[in-house]
Amino acid sequence: MKFETDFFSSYEEAAKIALFIEKFLKEECNIKNEKHLFLLSIAIRELLNNAVSHGNCFDFQKKVKLKILFENNILIVQITDEGKGFELKKDCTEFKEPLRERCRGIWLIHELGFEIEVQKNTVTAKINLLNVKEKEEK
Repeated sequence: MKFETDFFSSYEEAAKIALFIEKFLKEECNIKNEKHLFLLSIAIRELLNNAVSHGNCFDFQKKVKLKILFENNILIVQITDEGKGFELKKDCTEFKEPLRERCRGIWLIHELGFEIEVQKNTVTAKINLLNVKEKEEK
């Protein structure tokens, strides 16, 4: 299953898209596990909000592009904003302090089990839901 859209940069628009994506994952991708849906929702909302706030600096004239691909229990979320981009630093995925000002979202998404890749102003997050299931059963 594949889904693509774009939206103007605001938390309100990001929230609307996130709700639509949750429905898409549940109904079109047939993800029924509530824990998986919750995990995916947190990660997608964080990625969308980061693009709005950090990438596009709340400039409503700028857009965020979202691509989702779900196949064989692997979900790939790709988000592109109109910002200058950033470099993913190793300390963004390592725990230091939960109240730090930067990298909390990237750290959280990584902790939820996503592989994260950044190329300029595009963030790609990938997760295999079968691996999540294995972690929950331990």
